[in-house]
Amino acid sequence: MTSRIYDPVGYITPLTVKLKIFCQSLCKKSIEWDEPLDHESSNAWKALQRELKESDLIKISRCYFNGVRKENVTASLEGFCDSSSKAYAAVVYLKLESNDGVQLCLVASKTRVAPLEVQSIPRLELLSALILSRLITNVKEALKGFIDIAYKRCWSDSEVVLYWIYGETREWKQFVQN
Repeated sequence: MTSRIYDPVGYITPLTVKLKIFCQSLCKKSIEWDEPLDHESSNAWKALQRELKESDLIKISRCYFNGVRKENVTASLEGFCDSSSKAYAAVVYLKLESNDGVQLCLVASKTRVAPLEVQSIPRLELLSALILSRLITNVKEALKGFIDIAYKRCWSDSEVVLYWIYGETREWKQFVQN
């Protein structure tokens, strides 16, 4: 069921990441594909299915300039990244500033489950910053020729990661250096 969901742009990643985390928990328990689920996993799966069925219909406008006059518009990309012990994610918004005000449009998002080998939160935050930098670069490249992007800005709430990124002159351990 998890593989049936086609979401290349990442509009429903808040739902799909829960499914990915569930699949990873099955791998941690060494449950085979054709093996019945244990009671705890079965209850978790039923709860996820219930949540999917009860979720509201998602409508996303495919027009970024809906209700915005195209004259005197400054377009920028705003990216945000964050992590937890179970997953890390990044999201990119198109910010349109004009005389009429500011409008934000969700463009793309990406999530990944944390590796099976336990990592520290700062390392996972660094991985989220990495997928954000790749995602915002890909979005800017995809919009090139259609929308003139004035600037792009990436946000992270991790001071450690920001220190690692800006501290290029220091010699870091291999994971951080790479």
